[in-house]
Amino acid sequence: MLVHDNQFTGPLPSFLSTFTKVELLFTNSNQMEGPLPDFTNLTKLRELYMDIVDSSPQPFPPSWLALPKIESFNFYGPLTGPFPNLTLWQTLIQFSIGRTQITGPLHESLGFLPNLQNIQMYANPIDGTIPDSYANLFPTLRSFLLSGMPLRGTIPSWLSKFNQLHSLDISYTYVSGEIPASLGMASNLKHVWLIHNSLNGTLPCSLGNLHLETLDVSENTLYGKLPRYLEDMPFTACSFNNNSFCLSDVSTFSLCSSGCDCTFNEGQVCPTDDACPYMTTTSLHAAATTAYSTTSLLNSATTSSAYNAATTNAVYSASIASTTSANYASTTSALNSATTSAFDSATTSALDSATTSALDHATTSTLNSATTLALNSATTSALDSATTTALGSATTTALNSA
Repeated sequence: MLVHDNQFTGPLPSFLSTFTKVELLFTNSNQMEGPLPDFTNLTKLRELYMDIVDSSPQPFPPSWLALPKIESFNFYGPLTGPFPNLTLWQTLIQFSIGRTQITGPLHESLGFLPNLQNIQMYANPIDGTIPDSYANLFPTLRSFLLSGMPLRGTIPSWLSKFNQLHSLDISYTYVSGEIPASLGMASNLKHVWLIHNSLNGTLPCSLGNLHLETLDVSENTLYGKLPRYLEDMPFTACSFNNNSFCLSDVSTFSLCSSGCDCTFNEGQVCPTDDACPYMTTTSLHAAATTAYSTTSLLNSATTSSAYNAATTNAVYSASIASTTSANYASTTSALNSATTSAFDSATTSALDSATTSALDHATTSTLNSATTLALNSATTSALDSATTTALGSATTTALNSA
């Protein structure tokens, strides 16, 4: 039943509850009022679009929460009470509410709806933090739009795993903290609105991974230098106004002279270097990777490579010594001592050098390259020198004695 976009006025007709075969019910864009009808008999309803003009607030009708086939729920008007438990809406794909009087925190049940793709909530007095249960919406979530609500906490880091996420709006809230670097790993993200919050810190380098068409971070307390990677974005809209970004060389920063809104803290001059190296082809995923993962990989690669090199040299050297000297025990003892010392020294030096070099250049080079270069140089040089000296000395002594 489609009666939207007309000039109907008055209360919603009660006979709507008798339409047992209706699948689509669109009454939006009219001037209709409550009371809200009972939907107990609407067992085939799949899509509901309804907005109500100012009238007496009503709680969420219990019969609405039992709709067995609802896929798209869109309601704008004076619903009241706590956020409902939507556990029974297992077929839901889109959930959109606005201008309600629903209070209290977001309900965790929304995070356990396996088909949910689009969440839009605006201008509701819903508070609290974004529940971690919403991380369960991976991989289906495509749009996550929460604006004009007194939400608190931080932007969830788990948004990084939503590789189908297209639009993110967390605006006009009390959300604070930094923009998480992990957001740059949500590879399909195109539109980001983070307007009028309490966000601080700098724009993360990892956002350079994305191909954003919209980025609005205005009216926060962000600071630092606008990264050069922003110039490569295919923006159709962007704003950095009303933050504390330092005064940049706008004459060479075409972004601010070709459509983006930029204001700067004129009392703060930007450093000459760019906080994020200017790259158009090199991936910046390493900047968003955790230090634990990087260190773990480095330690594993360094230890394995150093151990293999030291063991090979020691076995080879011991074999030579055993065939050229009758005093095998003396030669072996000297060789073991020298090899152990060289291995300890080379491993420690290689690990320190490789770890420092790889972490310093994680955004511009690959881990394998940094580790291999450091080990080839440090391990080969140290082991060759120490082992050759010890072997030569021990072998010569042994031969002279023999």
